[in-house]
Amino acid sequence: MKYTLLSSQATFNKPGQQPDYPPNLLALVPQAVWETSIGGGNPFAFGQPALSEAVADLGCGAGMDVCLAAALVGDSGMVLGIDSNSALLERAAENLRVSAPLAPDPVAEVMFVDAPFDKPGHSTLAEHYGRYDLVISNGAVCLIFDKPQALAMAFALLRPGGRFQLFDLCQVDETVPQGLERRTQQS
Repeated sequence: MKYTLLSSQATFNKPGQQPDYPPNLLALVPQAVWETSIGGGNPFAFGQPALSEAVADLGCGAGMDVCLAAALVGDSGMVLGIDSNSALLERAAENLRVSAPLAPDPVAEVMFVDAPFDKPGHSTLAEHYGRYDLVISNGAVCLIFDKPQALAMAFALLRPGGRFQLFDLCQVDETVPQGLERRTQQS
């Protein structure tokens, strides 16, 4: 599998590292939750969601960015975490439970959906189309085989005028960035 090692945790952040997150976000999540993240960066670097907005996280994993979004949009907003790994979704729910008390105000209602986001017409996600002000993804799109469909899903979830913010790895050509060549595996 070409992307398995390239998108490993060692390629992204080290355990306990909070890449590119400002202090106001670092304060919203306990260290134990940061340590469950294998995302690569900060999908909120282009802008944080406002109070009462709706946020969807594609490939939410253990839910660190879901926890942040829930705190940022408050109890008048909503957050959706999507992942196809039920064990990670259970961890995300637990991480939300331990993070919520750190938020200065009540957090948003969060729904977790166990579904692939690169399958056209997946019925579980269809009810969410057009409902989100912001769709984020942190290191998940590179793991998906059907990237055009994953991106189409991101845009299907957005309301008109909504924003899509992601942090991910991409390969522009056949070259491998220096320092990563030992971590890649050609299929």
